[in-house]
Amino acid sequence: KTKVSRAVAELERRRWLTRAPDESDRRVEHLTLTKAGLAAYREMVPLAKAFESQLLARLDLSDRSLILAAIAKLEAQF
Repeated sequence: KTKVSRAVAELERRRWLTRAPDESDRRVEHLTLTKAGLAAYREMVPLAKAFESQLLARLDLSDRSLILAAIAKLEAQF
């Protein structure tokens, strides 16, 4: 929870997102990307995909399939 709070605070400091309280639950905050945040995201996605491709290229097909299946299982949990 602390790491998420720090990450959100840093993104807010960079003006990449805004926080808005939930009207019915004070414990909840709604996070929204700003235009600058969306621009940063769009810039980072191709870089992240290229990095992922470089990492996966180091694995043989069998290992690559295993790691991608494991990641898919993790993603399904969220």
